[in-house]
This record gives sequence, structure tokens and C-alpha cells, in this order.
Amino acid sequence: MRTERFGSYLGVPFAPSHPYELDGEEGVWFGRGDQFHLYHVALDGDTLREIMLQAEPTPVTQAELNEWLESEFVQQFRDRGGKIDVDRIPTVKPYFDGLALDPEGNLWVSTPSAADEIRFVVFDSTGRYLGPVGFEGAERVGWISPVLANGRLYVVTRDELDVNRVRAFRIEKDFERLESASGDER
Repeated sequence: MRTERFGSYLGVPFAPSHPYELDGEEGVWFGRGDQFHLYHVALDGDTLREIMLQAEPTPVTQAELNEWLESEFVQQFRDRGGKIDVDRIPTVKPYFDGLALDPEGNLWVSTPSAADEIRFVVFDSTGRYLGPVGFEGAERVGWISPVLANGRLYVVTRDELDVNRVRAFRIEKDFERLESASGDER
């Protein structure tokens, strides 16, 4: 007699990830979001740079937790008999959840923000802190990495109907803000 077992897995929300970004030349940038510590490592294993930034963690709000608990995929998980262990859900967000390099070699690190804004901190190719940048009115789809090219930041965002859209933002050279490019939604 043969029996089959099927299971469901549901990731822990707000858990730190391990983002990485290939630099296209000598190695890879990576880190873990439970601390603001990034590494640039050559493909042969040598550490080229390390970045550590003093930052305060961003708390997970009760509204954010409730939104996740009430989401359709969590409800489907529960309907199939899944159990949610709320004690495993972190009380703070990861320090960062994504990395991207622009053509000049600047490292853009996606940091936690409110539901309707996107925030990055930027470091130059030597690891020097350039500052924060961001914009309001959009929510980045976290698992899709942003792309930096042609003086623009391309980000997959979610609209009011929960549809993914690509938006383009012009990068200001002072790294203090991003302005929406004309024809930004595709």
C-alpha cells in the first residue's frame, strides 16, 4: 500500500533574507538583513570590502502583522490545515532586503519603509556612505530586484488593484531624491 503526504510551507514574514548582487567584474555583494553588515567578496573568496552601518531596526507594526495574517495566501494555508506560530514572526523588520548596483558601481541597499514608499541607502564603489534616497506613492515588490540603468531606477511596484507595474525614476546626481520619469508606468 502506498501513501502519499503533501505539505504546505509558508515563509515567516519579516524574516531577514540573504540578498546578493553580482558586480559583473570581480565578485559579489551580499549580506544578511538581521544586521546592517554587507560584504563585497571576490569570486576567489577574498574579501574586498565590508560595510557596517549603525542603524536602528524598524518595528513591525500591528497593522502590518494583521494585514499579513488576514491575507488571502495565509487564509488558504489555514484552510488546508496549516498552523501559524505567531511567536516565530520577528518584531522588527530586516535592516535591508535587496541590493542593486548602478553602472557607476554604487551599491543601492533597499531598506524598510512605510507601505507607500520606497527607500534605499547608497554607497559608492569604495563602500563610502553617500546617503539615503527614496520616494513616496509606491510599494516595491520585495522579491523582485530593482534595476539601475540609463540614469534611472526601475522598480516593480504594486498598484491599488494589487497589480505589479514597472516604474522608472530618474536618479538625481546629488543622491538626495528620485523624481518620477515621464511615462514611468508600463
